[in-house]
Amino acid sequence: MIGTKYQILLLAVISLIFIGRSNCLKRNLDYAFNEGCDILCKDKNAKLGHVIANGLNDTLHYLWDFTDIPTIFIALTSHNAKLHINWHEYLKGSQYSVNFTEKPFYTFGVAIDRILEFQDGSDTARIDTVKDNDIKELLMKNFQWHHKNLTKHDSFVEFYTEANNYKDPDTNKTRKGSLKFLVHGFGSQNHSFLMPCMLHSENATQVDIIVDNLETSENFNQSRFAFELIIVSEHNASSTLVVDATKKLDDEFTPGTFEVMKLRTPKINNKLGYLQWRPVSYTHIDRDVTNSTGTVYYPLQKAVVDNYFSNNLLYKYYGEGMYDVLVQRMNISMGEKRDKFYKATNYTTWTYIVGYGVPLDEKFSVMVILMIAIGVGLPTILLSVAAIYVCLRQRRQQSRYEEPILR
Repeated sequence: MIGTKYQILLLAVISLIFIGRSNCLKRNLDYAFNEGCDILCKDKNAKLGHVIANGLNDTLHYLWDFTDIPTIFIALTSHNAKLHINWHEYLKGSQYSVNFTEKPFYTFGVAIDRILEFQDGSDTARIDTVKDNDIKELLMKNFQWHHKNLTKHDSFVEFYTEANNYKDPDTNKTRKGSLKFLVHGFGSQNHSFLMPCMLHSENATQVDIIVDNLETSENFNQSRFAFELIIVSEHNASSTLVVDATKKLDDEFTPGTFEVMKLRTPKINNKLGYLQWRPVSYTHIDRDVTNSTGTVYYPLQKAVVDNYFSNNLLYKYYGEGMYDVLVQRMNISMGEKRDKFYKATNYTTWTYIVGYGVPLDEKFSVMVILMIAIGVGLPTILLSVAAIYVCLRQRRQQSRYEEPILR
């Protein structure tokens, strides 16, 4: 009984220590929305969140742009650098309309230019196995974007926006349904509370996308969706990104998922950026292993810069300099064989992290190590003590019945 009480007390103390450390801020966060554009942006479609994450030696600027094309842009600067936006030029889509008062130490950006709907007649769950006429593209700029809120919490900033009322101006075709984006910027290292509970550092921002009741093409009855990503980093244009997978030892935070995918840029002056995700998509608002399916990523390809000039925050910052830096694209599709396609639930998700520095590796948490120690170590100690006790008792009984030796 006493032993059980001590186990519970020890577990509680270590839990409090662990929780206290996990909430210790490493970056102080501040934020603004459409800063400096009060009157001009009142009747415009500008939706730009700016998170300032001040560390001990530098500042990370996160630009979350949902004006037309969802874009996450990260800039590492000194504490003195300030964001400057020429809003008149920005709203016209002009190059170099976004900059800083000092040249950043490093920049990295990821944009989602379009959604690809494909008819998966063979149920391969792969977009690269279908014919071109079985693929439809939905440009992000053809959605109507609605800013919901931008709020600050103790250790993170949250941005929520939604896109709906899709209309293609060239074909005049419309679609019902919506895309929902929930973006978080973090001030400390921890696991996200949102499934798939990804591990993030204080140098990262997380994007969670929901494709909710998005109307599919009328001649497609086995539709799946994929996102096309454009990744830009200030490396030489001839360099390339690297994608690899890390196997997890357990599924403590994401049941049924034992893999983490990582896309990394080359190092430049010991600085790099990354994109990280778990290959899982949820098909219901209740996110658990029974409502999950897989994702597929496809080989990186060099992006044709001309196609991504207008209405893109990356172009508004890099301008024609995009010809000289690393620009690649990659597709991610949601779904796996025999999951009954998108129409089964009309709901699918994808979550990813965009960060600066080295992506974190999953490890056993302090709580799991503690439970293993209690569950395995304590019984071993008790068995050892019991064995020693039995041996000592047998020796005592044996010596008690031994006759004294006469000389």
